[in-house]
Amino acid sequence: MEKMFIVDEATLDKFAQKIVADVCAKLNIAEGSNKGEQYISRKTASILLELDEATIWRYTKAGILKSYQVGNATRYKKSDIEKMIKEK
Repeated sequence: MEKMFIVDEATLDKFAQKIVADVCAKLNIAEGSNKGEQYISRKTASILLELDEATIWRYTKAGILKSYQVGNATRYKKSDIEKMIKEK
């Protein structure tokens, strides 16, 4: 039998924010890359901006957001995302 937990919206929101913060901290590209600039995934950017991932993709294609290739992954500067949040 599976165990089920019931949580309220506020608790779930706090949990989601903690997960996002932990993921952002782990995505920090260390040592010598743009003076400690952090890069985040499209999914993380969409969560922080409260936008759909497709919208993030469209913003990238339109030149509103600059993306960076890290291997095969597309990343965004966390500082750019934070700037957009402040402009909202």
